[in-house]
Amino acid sequence: MASGSIMDYAVEKCIDADGNQRCSKPFLVQESKCYNIEWSTEGTLSHTTVEVRDAGSGEMVYYRDTNGEWTPEKGEVCVFLSSA
Repeated sequence: MASGSIMDYAVEKCIDADGNQRCSKPFLVQESKCYNIEWSTEGTLSHTTVEVRDAGSGEMVYYRDTNGEWTPEKGEVCVFLSSA
């Protein structure tokens, strides 16, 4: 996801009942490749977290509350989830 808006934590569905997007489209990550993850917020809330989950199992493979680097332990298809 290059840019966009993800709106909530503890995501149950990628599109909620109001039609808001709550996660990214699935994407492939490569084992041992370094990914730099950065994000920003607008509005009154200035703190968010990001989760990366295995798209198949839902297992959390990465969690962070500040910008940073992530090197996956294996190649897999993932989705980003974010909270505000």
